[in-house]
Amino acid sequence: MLPIFLDDPHGAFGDMPTLASTVQAYGKMLDAFMADLMAVDDPMCAGRKIGDNLVMAWVGDTTKDPFNASGWPDGTANNSNVMWVMSNGWNKAGWFGQDTGGALTTWNPTTGADDPAGTLTSVQLAAPAGAAVLFAVAKGDMRRVSDFYRGMDIGGIVNVNITGS
Repeated sequence: MLPIFLDDPHGAFGDMPTLASTVQAYGKMLDAFMADLMAVDDPMCAGRKIGDNLVMAWVGDTTKDPFNASGWPDGTANNSNVMWVMSNGWNKAGWFGQDTGGALTTWNPTTGADDPAGTLTSVQLAAPAGAAVLFAVAKGDMRRVSDFYRGMDIGGIVNVNITGS
């Protein structure tokens, strides 16, 4: 786990040159990190590089309102959080749920579909989302996931039938 951007982002959009510079620097850092990982053989997977098996997750706790650049206020619809995951194919690609400027649509882990009725809350979806990341770390081994997670089926957000090493 690495903390990043430990500054106050509320005025970020008020200084676009600094914001653009920060984003570009972060991108270069990630590119260099990945290049380093792709230069090292993975000792656990013959013929693959460490970067081939990298799983990364970015979690936003009380993310800023993406629809209001003025002061970028705290608070999202229903106090929802956001997770971005690079899973090397173990998780299904795409966006689960929607935040359309104050209206939150949650999602169903079993189907991956949006849940406009809001059957599940953002809080209830935290464990299935974390389990999907664990699924990627465990390279699709649901038995290992079940050592830590016994919640609802996550088949709608993971790729259970891919091959990898």
